[in-house]
This record gives sequence, C-alpha cells and structure tokens, in this order.
Amino acid sequence: MPCRPDRALGHGLSARPANWIDIQLDHEPTLRALARLGHRIATPDLRICHWSLYLRPGVFDLYRAILRDGPPMDLLADLLPGVSTPRWSRLLAPPRRMSGLPFGQKAPL
Repeated sequence: MPCRPDRALGHGLSARPANWIDIQLDHEPTLRALARLGHRIATPDLRICHWSLYLRPGVFDLYRAILRDGPPMDLLADLLPGVSTPRWSRLLAPPRRMSGLPFGQKAPL
C-alpha cells in the first residue's frame, strides 16, 4: 500500500543505486541517444497515452535487449541526457500541428 511520500517508479529515484539509469522514452534527446545505440523507437503520436510506452514500435526491442543482454550501463549513462525533462512538461508544450485531410476526401479506413 503506497504511503506518503511514496511516488510511482516512473518519477525516477532520488537516491539512485550505481546500476540505475532513468530512461525517459517521451524525451527527444533520449530517443536520439537510444537510436545511436541501435534502438530506434518511434516518437509518441499523442501527448498523453498510457499505452505509448508499450505499443510504440521499437519499445519492446529495447526492453528485450535490456532484460536479455543487459545494457552497457557506462555507455548508456554517457549517451543519455544527464537531466530528464520535468514530468508533465509535454502537456505544457504547444501541440504539434497535425495535417488535416485534403478538402473533399474521406479518411482512409
């Protein structure tokens, strides 16, 4: 049962063990760093989507590599941004412009 000041693991750890790395999968610099390691993860389509961290192409390949092979922690720590963006920061950012349908056409099925 959670108690104050308990927080969800997704918020990161304040006192991190030496073998702990936060990987913020909704953060562009993090996605670029992971791509340099061969883990290409699609950018999120929506600003808020609980399932995005599970269903985006490339996410399970990353999880599989981490669980199966163990990541090169030193290399990963060097490549990932040292600071994550604050939680919910993407909610405050202006929305990405979505292209509309050309006039008179229906959406594809």
